[in-house]
Amino acid sequence: MGVRTVGKGKVLANCTLEEALRTLQLEPDVKGEGALWTHRQTAGADWYFVCAPIGKAFQGTLTFRAGGLVELWDPVTGESRAFAATPQGDYTQVELSLPEAGSCFVVFNAPGKADQTK
Repeated sequence: MGVRTVGKGKVLANCTLEEALRTLQLEPDVKGEGALWTHRQTAGADWYFVCAPIGKAFQGTLTFRAGGLVELWDPVTGESRAFAATPQGDYTQVELSLPEAGSCFVVFNAPGKADQTK
């Protein structure tokens, strides 16, 4: 693995994401295997777009580095609903089931901020 300092940051090459996080002594944003995701933070909420891998469904547990009131949003219809989750320190565990080509937004609202995301 190659590590190079550029300005105030570092560039890592020829390593897996797990190796890079370990080298930089960082915790992953999402723990769990099998789903694809991206994260965006807004005022009062953390938004994770989660989708099943190409050609497969996803059913399993993902653990997000976020907390608060959890909602599941349908990206096609825009419908949202409260969703059960299990807090675990700085993380929150969520059970998801997505069909092939399925996706959702998992939204973590700061307490008292749920109405701001709609």
